[in-house]
Amino acid sequence: MNNTVTKEMLLRTAPSVLMNDANMKPIVDVLAETMANLFGKCSYPTILSRIDELPESLLDILAKDFKVEWYDYNWGIEAKRNTIKDSFYVHRHLGTVGAIKRALTDVWPPSTVEEWFEYGGEPFYFRAILDASGTIEPIYIDLALDAIMFYKSARSHLENNIPVVRVTFGFVIETIQDSIRYHVRRTGTEPRVATHGDTGNGDLTIGAASFGSTYTARPCGTSLNSLS
Repeated sequence: MNNTVTKEMLLRTAPSVLMNDANMKPIVDVLAETMANLFGKCSYPTILSRIDELPESLLDILAKDFKVEWYDYNWGIEAKRNTIKDSFYVHRHLGTVGAIKRALTDVWPPSTVEEWFEYGGEPFYFRAILDASGTIEPIYIDLALDAIMFYKSARSHLENNIPVVRVTFGFVIETIQDSIRYHVRRTGTEPRVATHGDTGNGDLTIGAASFGSTYTARPCGTSLNSLS
């Protein structure tokens, strides 16, 4: 169905008394053309449904108008769009785990939040876990901490007063032996999340060409405050 309004369509609806008046007909003609042109721009004021089409400069203005206090003007356009689209949800649910998760994943997916009873902590404490594996923006601890302090409820406390940064990676070990004993050493920062006996895609492959070889995984990880 074609919903386009044309000048001719508008002229057909004009009162006959005006169309038959030699003095009024030119005015009606101009009005019909102007109205037809304006109809094609009716979608311009629909800001929210066009977030993915708006230029970055307009996103910055909207963030100010919508009072998105956790918005960072140095973010890339993808993070800015995600944040503005979810800002209404976050404002309505401030102080809840849902608000914290939504705001964090807009910029640093796939981040998450663990409440105290999920990891055996003290009541009213929680952990904010920022996963650096798939973020669309660098993780700056101070900025992330300021944002978390804004979302959380007044009675809730961030564990150790700092978010946890997690990096997920995988590696493959191949062997031609009939049997092998392999022990996964824990590396990185808490919380320690490990997968044993799974398959996946990785960038590191270790192959053994002899019947006897030894490999030791060295501890890795950097100070949280140095991640960026």
